[in-house]
Amino acid sequence: MSEADTCRKDVVPRLVRSEWDDNPHSSTEQRIFTDGRIIPVSNDIKRGKRKHTDFVLSATLETFRSPQQAEEYGKTLSFQFALSTNSKEIVGFNFAIGMATELIEYPKPQELFDRYWVAQGL
Repeated sequence: MSEADTCRKDVVPRLVRSEWDDNPHSSTEQRIFTDGRIIPVSNDIKRGKRKHTDFVLSATLETFRSPQQAEEYGKTLSFQFALSTNSKEIVGFNFAIGMATELIEYPKPQELFDRYWVAQGL
């Protein structure tokens, strides 16, 4: 099964069950967030590989293919939270407390807002 099939058949329905399609929350697929590293080559410049997210959720939550990618991209983009899924397992990263946790379902928007407020000491 292709990555697009996995997203359509597994990830999207799980996001819907976790209320990420209810206004004012939403998800956006395939967002490029960097054109790639600038690489000088002789008298020219080339670009490295573009980086893109699979999903961006309106509460600055992100899903990734691997835990390492979730951690790297989440830190690069200064996210509070990031998720990694292989369509079977979900790993949630909470950058505010520096912790990764295996999850059964995606957190609902209100759960992440609550975690954010606690992490901010509010």
